[in-house]
Amino acid sequence: MYSITNIKNTDIDEVLSLDKECFLDNWSRKELEGIVSRENKTDIVLIYRSDKLSTEYNLPSSLIGYGIVRILSKEGINEITEDKKDPNSEAEILRIQIRKELRNKGLGKKLFSEMMNICNRRFIPKIYLEVRTSNAPAIKIYEQNGFVKTGTRKNYYQNPQEDATLMTKTNL
Repeated sequence: MYSITNIKNTDIDEVLSLDKECFLDNWSRKELEGIVSRENKTDIVLIYRSDKLSTEYNLPSSLIGYGIVRILSKEGINEITEDKKDPNSEAEILRIQIRKELRNKGLGKKLFSEMMNICNRRFIPKIYLEVRTSNAPAIKIYEQNGFVKTGTRKNYYQNPQEDATLMTKTNL
């Protein structure tokens, strides 16, 4: 069994810890606390948990991954929901992370699918993301979900330095 839910205050330390394990450009406590307190109503952080996998792989917690989506309104709506829509809104996938021990098991696909479901329920017509050019498994998942390559950002990532592939999905 697993669950994918919105972040709560009690999840912040675990997310920050996993973020530090996986990325060099980390989210700050203040940023995550702002999201949890609903200060920034356009960001959504999903927490992916599995007690079974955490026990099976002897993980430090049941947190196996997380994802962050930022929804941007061109109409100035400060919160886009299933009831409040902006036909010109856009979303950007800012993070999607699964613990290293659990990669290549289809877990990232499940988390990504839930992130896309949120965007679809809110009728977001355009979704963007950046991915390391060498991350072929992620690019494949994105392409299977309707994303197309739209550009490159030279030397976007650091440690190691690498280009970012820009991808976009249009829901018309």
